[in-house]
Amino acid sequence: MSLVRHLFKKCGKNVTIENNIYFGTGENVEIDDYSGIGSNCEFYDRVKMGKYIMMGSDVKIIAFNHEYSNLEKPMCLQGFYQEIN
Repeated sequence: MSLVRHLFKKCGKNVTIENNIYFGTGENVEIDDYSGIGSNCEFYDRVKMGKYIMMGSDVKIIAFNHEYSNLEKPMCLQGFYQEIN
């Protein structure tokens, strides 16, 4: 926990982080007070968790999605878009 406190953009008080977590550089991860991340979780891109969040094991958070606006073209050929908050 003390290691990620310096890597994450924000890390609140009484945060619990289990083992084997993937979060890239951590520079876009924000976790507020009294929240926890279970083992084997993966974060891709920006993640912002509020207070009192309990995340179980093996959760993946992905901040992008497939484009699907063209119904005539297969989704896998349309590329991706990213959520902007």
